[in-house]
Amino acid sequence: MSIGHKIRGMSQKELGIKSGFSAATADVRIRQYKSHKMIPKETKSNEIDTTLELDVSPLKDHDIYSNLDLMQILFKSEENHGLLMEKETNRYVSVI
Repeated sequence: MSIGHKIRGMSQKELGIKSGFSAATADVRIRQYKSHKMIPKETKSNEIDTTLELDVSPLKDHDIYSNLDLMQILFKSEENHGLLMEKETNRYVSVI
């Protein structure tokens, strides 16, 4: 099974069901979100984040108007959540 079908040890269908979708539509909805064909409402997005045990709070409630704003968010994420960024040939990548 490809990485696109397995997320944290779950299939798209399992993730969808655990996030509150019916078994009949679970995999389709997750696939639509991943392909950006649909955008989940905030409540559904929060359910998916909880199911995946993700803390996305460092990325929420921030106004990003410049590269400096983005860098400040990344530094806070590194400081508070252990995100580690390294420069790799003119781009930055997350190593954790």
